[in-house]
Formats: sequence, C-alpha cells, structure tokens
Amino acid sequence: LPRFQMTDPRLLPLAADEAVRLIARLLAGGYLRLYPGERPESGMPDSGWLVEIPLGSPAFQEPADGVAELFPVSAKASLAGVAAWYSAVSADGTPVLDGAIGGSLVLNSAEIAVGADVSIAAWRVGLR
Repeated sequence: LPRFQMTDPRLLPLAADEAVRLIARLLAGGYLRLYPGERPESGMPDSGWLVEIPLGSPAFQEPADGVAELFPVSAKASLAGVAAWYSAVSADGTPVLDGAIGGSLVLNSAEIAVGADVSIAAWRVGLR
C-alpha cells in the first residue's frame, strides 16, 4: 500500500473545538492541583500539592475558535509554597494534562499560604 504523509497540517476551528470539548468533558467534576518546584518529566505525584481545586461540571465554557475558558473556581490551600506547575485530573483522579503556572493559567497569587483562598484568575485550554 502507498504511504501517505501529511505535511504542515492545520487543525481547523471545527476540529479544534471538538478536541477542546473532549478535554473539557474529561475534566468535568475533576480537580486542578497546584504544585511547587519542578514539574516531573513523567508521572504525577500522588500528594504534595499546595491546593486541590474542585472543577465544576461543566468546568469550561463552550469553546470558540479552539479555546475554552474555565468557569470561576477557588479553594483553600492545604500547604504553603510557591505554585510553579499544575496537574488537571479527571473526577477519578486520572491525569489529563499539566503545565506551568502563568501563560494560559493565571492565579490570584502564586505565593500560597496555608488556609489562603486560591482562585484561578484565568485558565484557557486550547489548540489554537
């Protein structure tokens, strides 16, 4: 059979919106865990997060042009430290995605004290 190789593919809005909807469904009712220190190359820690923020169901607004924004969420911190990275997990605790604080995920403050209210100022998940 001949082999077909795509070169320079683009994800167009319809496909990007559907992909983001899938991510949003996976995270509905899940958690956003904020961690200090270096993000590991692989695997997710089972503990050590500064705060675990419950996500709503739905967690995100409807995507537009391949991007969805998180509905407002907050929680009280259980540990103190400087949030450097996050892991977003499904309702059953399965890791879905992770990333650095800043960029698409903005906190009210990266410096977190025990018992402090931690809110997500903005989080955009997207493929565009």
